[in-house]
This record gives sequence, C-alpha cells and structure tokens, in this order.
Amino acid sequence: FILVGGIENPDAVWNALLERGILVRNVGIPNTLRITAGTESETTAVIEAMAELLGTK
Repeated sequence: FILVGGIENPDAVWNALLERGILVRNVGIPNTLRITAGTESETTAVIEAMAELLGTK
C-alpha cells in the first residue's frame, strides 16, 4: 500500500478517481488516500489520474 498525503480534499479526489474506474481507499486519515499498487498499467493509470486531478500534470 502507498499512503498519499497532502491532498486538500480527499473525498473529492476519491470520487473523481471512482468516476474513472479507479478504486482507492479513504481511510479517514486527514488529507490522505491509500492506494494499492497493482499491475504496471493500473499504477500508471492512477499516477496519470492523480496528476491531472491535483494539477501537477
């Protein structure tokens, strides 16, 4: 698992990822989401989606 911190609104990011077919966990730790590393293509999809959603792409 990877715990990603510094997310201003984890609920909004969680919902946006879910809309893209990407399921992550909001474990209730403020400003974080938990991601499970999967296949290379799954990991790439998560990285690209997070970069887009967080404005770092």
